[in-house]
Amino acid sequence: NEAQSTKVASAVIKLQSMLPNARVLYCSATGVSEVGNMAYMARMGLWGPASPFQDFAAFLDSMRKRGVSFMELLAMEMKATGRYVARGLSFKQAEFLQVEAPLVHAHVMQYDAAVGLWQQLKAQLELALQLSGSGDKGIWKNFWAAQQRFFRLLCIGLKLDTVVAEATAALAGGMCVVIGLQSTGEAAADAMGVEPGPLPGFVSPCKELLVRFIQQHFPIHHVQSPEAPSAGLSLDAIPACQQMKQQLLTQVTSLDLPPNFLDQLIDELGGPTVVAEMTGRKGRVIREKRSNGAAGRVVYELRAKPDSSEMDSLNVSEREAFLAGSKRVALISDAASTGISLHAAATAVNKARRLHLTIELPWSADKAIQQLGRSHRTNQVSAPLYKLIVSAAGGERRFAAAVARRLQSLGALTRGDRRAAAGLDLSESNFDSPWGRKSLRKMYDHIVTESPQLPSGVAVSALFKDLLPTFTPAQAAAAETDSSDASPTAPAAVSTEQQELIMQLLQQNLPALSALQQLAAADAGKAVSADAYRNSLDKSGNSASAAAAAPTA
Repeated sequence: NEAQSTKVASAVIKLQSMLPNARVLYCSATGVSEVGNMAYMARMGLWGPASPFQDFAAFLDSMRKRGVSFMELLAMEMKATGRYVARGLSFKQAEFLQVEAPLVHAHVMQYDAAVGLWQQLKAQLELALQLSGSGDKGIWKNFWAAQQRFFRLLCIGLKLDTVVAEATAALAGGMCVVIGLQSTGEAAADAMGVEPGPLPGFVSPCKELLVRFIQQHFPIHHVQSPEAPSAGLSLDAIPACQQMKQQLLTQVTSLDLPPNFLDQLIDELGGPTVVAEMTGRKGRVIREKRSNGAAGRVVYELRAKPDSSEMDSLNVSEREAFLAGSKRVALISDAASTGISLHAAATAVNKARRLHLTIELPWSADKAIQQLGRSHRTNQVSAPLYKLIVSAAGGERRFAAAVARRLQSLGALTRGDRRAAAGLDLSESNFDSPWGRKSLRKMYDHIVTESPQLPSGVAVSALFKDLLPTFTPAQAAAAETDSSDASPTAPAAVSTEQQELIMQLLQQNLPALSALQQLAAADAGKAVSADAYRNSLDKSGNSASAAAAAPTA
């Protein structure tokens, strides 16, 4: 599909057709992790004459039907036949840290107020659908998608204090800072129809997303037959629905929600003259500086002319300013996560060590690796320090676990080896393991049977009042066997206190994980004695359950 292809991929395909006798070597950071990205590899012999597939379309259809596991087999087969050589830049000198952004009281109040509003919106939306007789019509699909995006943006906003503190400390220590994001929140400004000029303040993408959903999907009219408009019949408004909708919009307006995280970061780190922004957004909200150095009014300005090539040249000039040292902070989004080098190159003027802060994890592991590679490349004088900023909300920790699993899977696709991830180690956060699933099953049992083995102060009825109102043993079994390849779960409309209690409940069986992993070491020819097993359980803080588990083990 040429419309969806990158300029580079289209040029590579054209170049191969113009040089049929040339020998070709393909180089890719993410290899065969996505079968659609292999379209330009026409010389591999995977499709075409003397192959099982007539063309790439047939190959693509066949591979997608078989799923990720078959892609791993393809990578292994290509590696075994000598058509695929996997080499990676060593992360030996790079450092990886996971930093938890604490939720202060103001953050908790902000988050819980948003949770209360979403729960109220759900209840009133159910009532409005009944009164209007409009039925589902895909509204709930849009509801859950909007809720997921909302809390994802909210969690990023709650991490900004920690990000600014980390960046400021690094700059004071002589380092340069690269901050990695995936989204920019530009859709909020577009939806509001913001024009260049003064604004009353920074735009909140969370608030705009919530307002747009209510305006577009909250029903206020009776459903009429398709013939009604042609007969000249007008839609009758429902007073109760109109009142609920207006009440919700008023509450959203008064809600305290964080502004656009990208604009706020640029503002708090010194403004556009200090921060190099490499994103795909065409405009941004900035705070003007007065002649005396004081902060001025807030204005919306265009970064480049719409539908022009200035955006590409703008990102290039911003990159050059960062490499020259005139700007010591770089902000990169998904649009600038490929093809841009920001490392401490021996040929660059700015040779300071890079602090790479990742404040928004992508859905795709490919994109995570691509963004990490911006500050870690060959010919560098120092390896970067990576810090993954994760908020204390339990839902985001669950999301980090899903990304960890996909990074492991990416190692199997790009190198033919599941053990070869990419240096980023999120194993401590990964609940998606055999032991994590066993602990999840225990949690389901506690919910269904009202077990007294809950953490101190946890009441199942209160904990799952809004989350799992009707949870049966059959649903628990179905949830346990559900495919783990589903989309990761972002923080949902559950209060911070409830999220923390859920995580406690899930993790109460996980301290024995280290001991069980030692037992699994027998596969490598190592034996674990009963005494070593008990000692490891004692260290994990779960010695009481260890005594009962040891004979079975």
